[in-house]
Amino acid sequence: MMTEQNLGGRKHQRPLCRSPADCRLMPQPVSGGTIVGPTKRSGGHGAALDHHPLSASVPNSRSGFGSPNLMRFRLHAGSMTMDEEQKSRTDTLRRLRTSLDEMAGSRVTLIGDVMLDRYHHGYANNLNSIAPVPVLKIFQTDESPGAAAHIARGLNSIGLDVDFHTCVGDDREGKTIVEMLAQDGITTAGIESVAGRHTLVKIRFFGSRESLLDEDQILLQADRGPLDAMDDSVSESLTANALASLDQSCALV
Repeated sequence: MMTEQNLGGRKHQRPLCRSPADCRLMPQPVSGGTIVGPTKRSGGHGAALDHHPLSASVPNSRSGFGSPNLMRFRLHAGSMTMDEEQKSRTDTLRRLRTSLDEMAGSRVTLIGDVMLDRYHHGYANNLNSIAPVPVLKIFQTDESPGAAAHIARGLNSIGLDVDFHTCVGDDREGKTIVEMLAQDGITTAGIESVAGRHTLVKIRFFGSRESLLDEDQILLQADRGPLDAMDDSVSESLTANALASLDQSCALV
């Protein structure tokens, strides 16, 4: 007795079996290959069902149906490709490490703007009573030098001697930047403090619900900094000092 099955808009016939022992399912084409059902194979006493994990074959260019051997070959070829990619990545990292070791102690001249990044973290459990905005209960505040100061810390971390030229205001934020760079071992002789000038500060507020997982998100960013452009005398002084240090540097950033 035969039954019809509609797969992909096409009808295919397969036998209606009473028991798996004497059932032989015909291949049923589906998108991307064929699904081969359990087949009867000889050998030993009685019949056994073949449920090999690679029974699902892939199409080939000639007949549209592949074989488990073809799939095994492709899996093996894929593993070989992964091994080659891993070896190439390892060689690249080894060459990079060698280059970094050779550059250790070299001097780099860096000139650019600086700012202080300030991050406020807290719980936003409630809304403001007069506006639909969250009320942030701050429990942690972090600060770090940003902009060109961040680049200076990165260059210093790979063993380079950074000759940094920039300016900050004569305020707490400016002093914080200089102190944090000095703690990292970066020379701060080229950082000028300008009287009456405000150091640029970028303040970010992050909040999350106290009752949920600690997955905070940024709620607001506020910038505070100088309203006027840098004085020409300060700019000329920084440029002259940076140019004077180029003779002893291997790069200018």
